[in-house]
Amino acid sequence: MTKGITETFSWSAKEPILPVSIVAGQYFEKKIRAGAISVDCFATEKNLASIQRNAEVVARIIEFYQKKFGELASGNDFRLVEVDDRLSGHPGMLGTIFITHRELALERPAVRELARRTASQWWNETVGVESAEDLWLVDGMSYFSAALYAGETGGPESFKSEMEAWPSSGSNSKRRAP
Repeated sequence: MTKGITETFSWSAKEPILPVSIVAGQYFEKKIRAGAISVDCFATEKNLASIQRNAEVVARIIEFYQKKFGELASGNDFRLVEVDDRLSGHPGMLGTIFITHRELALERPAVRELARRTASQWWNETVGVESAEDLWLVDGMSYFSAALYAGETGGPESFKSEMEAWPSSGSNSKRRAP
């Protein structure tokens, strides 16, 4: 329902979900189709071309994850949404992947971050978590999946580099047993 300059929306989920973020703004939409993957892009007008380049990368990442891990329950329809830089650590939710203003300003897509966010989305949906204490499972699988993608696209050295970039792999890290 639309009233003047405000709109009222409602939504529902068929399955129980963790709390999600809601993003609202004046966006322009661009649809990208790569094989069976559809990525709806939502960005400011000045970032439409950039988000399209990034969506093409996201589609390739999703295709790789599908071949490696199987289909997602949510299907082949995804969204790539421009968000404020403060949300850079938030992967998105239920088929929606966030990309920041800063990342869209880059000359080339931020493949490492997109691979991690897409994997986080993947494992959040596939494995799910009962509580915040289980988030390490999603985080660990996300980093490993992104490393697999890096290795697939950039070779063994890229895989190694991504694994070394994993926050818990440093010698000073103090890991707590789950």
